[in-house]
Amino acid sequence: MRNVGILIAGGGLAGLSTAWHLNDRPYLLVEKEIRTGGLVRSEVIRGCTFDITGHWLHLRNDHTRAMVSELLGDGLVQVSRKALILSHDRYVNYPFQSNLADLPSDVAALCAVDAVSAALAQASGNLNTINTFKDFALAHFGAGITREFIEPYNAKLWGVGIDEVTSDWCDRFVPVPDVLQIVRGAIQGRGQRTGYNATFLYPREGGIESLPKALTRRLPGDRILTGKTLRAVKPRQHQALVDDEWLRYDVLVSSLPLPVLAGILEDMDEKLKQAARGLRASRLVYAIGAVRGEPLIQGAHWLYLPQDDIPVYRFGVPSNVLSTLAPAGMSSFYAEFTPGFDGDEQEARKQLGRVLGLLGRDVRDLDFLELRRFPYGYVIFDEHRNQGVAELMSFFEQHAIHSIGRFGAWTYNAMEDALLDGRDTAQRITGEADGN
Repeated sequence: MRNVGILIAGGGLAGLSTAWHLNDRPYLLVEKEIRTGGLVRSEVIRGCTFDITGHWLHLRNDHTRAMVSELLGDGLVQVSRKALILSHDRYVNYPFQSNLADLPSDVAALCAVDAVSAALAQASGNLNTINTFKDFALAHFGAGITREFIEPYNAKLWGVGIDEVTSDWCDRFVPVPDVLQIVRGAIQGRGQRTGYNATFLYPREGGIESLPKALTRRLPGDRILTGKTLRAVKPRQHQALVDDEWLRYDVLVSSLPLPVLAGILEDMDEKLKQAARGLRASRLVYAIGAVRGEPLIQGAHWLYLPQDDIPVYRFGVPSNVLSTLAPAGMSSFYAEFTPGFDGDEQEARKQLGRVLGLLGRDVRDLDFLELRRFPYGYVIFDEHRNQGVAELMSFFEQHAIHSIGRFGAWTYNAMEDALLDGRDTAQRITGEADGN
């Protein structure tokens, strides 16, 4: 039985970044797909380049900025986000809570008054304990904004009510303007672009997969095996079954979804297996396609749809971000469906026709449409998540296993976080330290 040193299971950004930062340490990376990249993947259909829905680079860390610059050089463009929300038959600038003036005046006034009431409750110390995402929304935005956008939209995204979701993930990813900004946005309507993704980077050519492709090219080819599946792990013996070969390892780094990794671990007690089974995530169901004619949604990059009678919660137009992502005269799009959507392409086409109708277009303008499904979309931060993840991570730590990345750590994060996970994991393994 050969010893591979460090075994990396999963060739997404987290696994590739781990390999990149291990330098000369012996490792073997295995990826079940025929190419690396994980969900950071692009495909070309009829001249349109599609990612797996929206994949934009938000780089706030000096290390990742230098890393991506080294990998892609001048092959990046910087984009100022233009995102809209369809509410009350109007386009409202995103984030909703900062742009209430785009709403009918009576709705905007009610939302602003509720936001002021929430702020006064906080100031007076009459704030209820914040446990759920709904508690968070009511405390920071008030009942109006929560009712008009936060609650219906996020319930569609996760497929569960926001009172089932904790507030643990909110701080970085939910823009929280202060009450004066909310009131000002209700009066002035300046299209405030707050939030972590107000600007982003995107590859000039090749879609987002250009990043993992560039990273893979910089790694030794004999240390990467694609089309190979991690099927079983004996954590106490440090042995792993990759396809039909047992390998010995010193350290295992996995970016497999946490319940998947737990499911292939031998000698794990029932309590831990139960913790893994209790972890929940939404499914990712989306359609890609193209429409002939003028650019969609006024040239915006994506549109949020909080309406509860339409099973699409977000509609993105990559060709509005970069015109070269679609042929001239075409608008490429992706439409993200609620996790419970089980319709076929014919049903997806019907629902897309409803969306296009809201946008003033006709389903007959569709050039093509294809449906895609993945088992994991967004981790659901419910009351079980924190304890379940902590118990599993404690077991892994005792057996030289690092579970990283969005689904390996069972978290909500961005591509930059996956790159940093790989760096930090490599440093823990090698004993190095870096203050960035």
